[in-house]
Amino acid sequence: MTSDIEANKAAAVARAGALAAAAAGESAAASGFVAAFYEHAPPADIAAREPEDLCGGALALWRFGARRHAGETRIRVYNPTLGADGWHSPHTIVEIVNDDMPFLVDSVTAAINDRGSIVRLVIHPVVNVVRDGEGHAVALAPAGLRESWMQ
Repeated sequence: MTSDIEANKAAAVARAGALAAAAAGESAAASGFVAAFYEHAPPADIAAREPEDLCGGALALWRFGARRHAGETRIRVYNPTLGADGWHSPHTIVEIVNDDMPFLVDSVTAAINDRGSIVRLVIHPVVNVVRDGEGHAVALAPAGLRESWMQ
């Protein structure tokens, strides 16, 4: 049996996925990434958020990590705004995309805390990504490289 908050999270994520699927120029993999991105996120942190912000946050990370080669780490720190980024957050966002390895969340959290900042939420799916020869993400599939996507 699913609790109300879990049902609300599922509905919000489904609406966000539908928005991603309808977004001009987005691939089917991008839409699938929205569901994978929020799959293990705490329901209380997701259920009350607007589908546009859920979609925007996930797609921002998807677009950021869409081109990467094995062994490369991509890091971005920014304050998203609706006009510039298609979504907004009152907090600074840290995004990291790299090959999966142990202790990533602990290491990043410790580094942020050591600088006097506070980590409010970590969303960290590990997904299998198929990339072409130029490093473009083309699909999420079991045959892909295990990658850590953190926001």
